[in-house]
Amino acid sequence: MTLGDKVCYESYLGCGDQDMVYGHITKIYGDSFIITDIDGVEHTVYDKSRIFKVEKFPYRCKKFLDAYIYEDGTVLNSNGTRRYVRGENHRGLFCKFDKINKSYTVARLVYKLFVDEDFDLDNKEYCITFKDGNFENTHWSNLEKVTRAELNRRIAAKNKTRD
Repeated sequence: MTLGDKVCYESYLGCGDQDMVYGHITKIYGDSFIITDIDGVEHTVYDKSRIFKVEKFPYRCKKFLDAYIYEDGTVLNSNGTRRYVRGENHRGLFCKFDKINKSYTVARLVYKLFVDEDFDLDNKEYCITFKDGNFENTHWSNLEKVTRAELNRRIAAKNKTRD
């Protein structure tokens, strides 16, 4: 193992629970390693036998109510089936949560979970837009938060250039 290698580390959380940490080796000292994970958190690894080199990292996943949301925008029910539905106007994907009787766009959910945890899903003053203009590309790296006024300015400017 060398500095910068992509690795997976089997960490034990206690009570026999096991978790996989994915990241890069950022420091080596003696028989120990520091692995910086995808979120920038450092993990000290003392046992070389629990580190494995990997070619690529899997998508991160977070739970929101009864759904599992991946950083690429895939939303799964607890039984593993896809959960989101296409919106009426075909301008994005939506996910309905019966427990709270609300629907959110998948883009808003992904933005909250992977970009800004303090983002208020119910605040309609802010919109989540797609950097590449593709409403189905809901990967967190393609999303940005703008005010509703800024979004309206962008749409007006875009329509003006078409005329």
